[in-house]
Amino acid sequence: MAQSHKDSIVAWRGYQATTQQGDVVQMMMSAEANEIALRRDYLKRIAAVTLMLGAQGLPFRGNDESIESTNRGNFVACMELLRKFDPFMQKYNPPSNATYMAPVSQNEMIECCAQEVTSVIVSEMIQSKMYAIMADEARDGQSEQLAVCVRYVSEGEVCEHILALTELMSFDAKSITDKLEEQLQKNGIADVKCVAQTYDGAAVMSGTTGGVQARFRGLHPEAIYIHCYAHELNLVLCHTCRAVSEAVELFDLLESLYSFFTTSLVNHHAFKHAQVKLGLATELVQLFNTRWACRLQSINAVLQTLPAILECLAVSGSPIAIGIKAKLSMFSTIYALLMFQTLLSITEGLHKLLQKETLDLAEALIGKDALLERHAERSSNAGNLKAHASPR
Repeated sequence: MAQSHKDSIVAWRGYQATTQQGDVVQMMMSAEANEIALRRDYLKRIAAVTLMLGAQGLPFRGNDESIESTNRGNFVACMELLRKFDPFMQKYNPPSNATYMAPVSQNEMIECCAQEVTSVIVSEMIQSKMYAIMADEARDGQSEQLAVCVRYVSEGEVCEHILALTELMSFDAKSITDKLEEQLQKNGIADVKCVAQTYDGAAVMSGTTGGVQARFRGLHPEAIYIHCYAHELNLVLCHTCRAVSEAVELFDLLESLYSFFTTSLVNHHAFKHAQVKLGLATELVQLFNTRWACRLQSINAVLQTLPAILECLAVSGSPIAIGIKAKLSMFSTIYALLMFQTLLSITEGLHKLLQKETLDLAEALIGKDALLERHAERSSNAGNLKAHASPR
């Protein structure tokens, strides 16, 4: 057989092997494509865990993420949980330089997810053509941050989202306004019509000449300022009660009572024991000026546990306990407790209504009118409280 013929046979067989198995380059490309697909599937799970932890507001990392640690943090724990039940995770072992489990990789994934979520929000805002902006300060450790939120309508649904959380270095009106405008420029929505702005009632935010709302309206003339109505209701109640000496005395007494039972473990344990003996189970509630609703909770707790409170105060016998017991046993105090329980139960409904995300103007007006009607009815029946306010 001629050599040329032999060479042709070898070449033919080589060609057949190549077409059946692919040449080296094709095999390498196929392996690379397969590895890319595997890594993408792996990254999908990394992203899913990142989004879940972020949505739940859970911390990612533990103090010690080493293999020997018994608590490696939520992120590592979630990935280990997936590996127990996910067939893909059980089979796939990522390269040591591409596990995406290191803090730097976690932060990069968080940033990527944040950018993706923000882009969707911005896109919906642009399509909506108008929005309202909300902002408030939020402390994180030793730093002050400004939370910037937006509210708009997308496909008939009211949407409310955090757009940014940015660090504040200065707290004057100009600096805060500049931060707001910086976020709008950064996200490409400075030209989208802003029709409303809402902040708290602090002078730096609400000032009509040099406040944030005035400065921001200079940049966005159609952005009318709206003070949080739930906060305004809270302020009305606070300022009204400060002008009524009986109210001041009552809430000072409730604060003293809360302090007496919570600052001492002995007093708190005695209170819990007295409740168990009387078949009660209610904790006292601390008062906060910014959350007026807690005053109703505090009054309800005192009225529900009054027998246990009086028993503990009597057993204690300390000068403070004797003073609190004497005031709490007075007819005027019991009457004030019942009166404010009635009044605050009326305002609580409107207070909750004004905090609803889906609240509209018509519903707010109906709620306000209903409160006034209920207040008028209760005022005409105020004498009935005396029948229940017998000395204890």
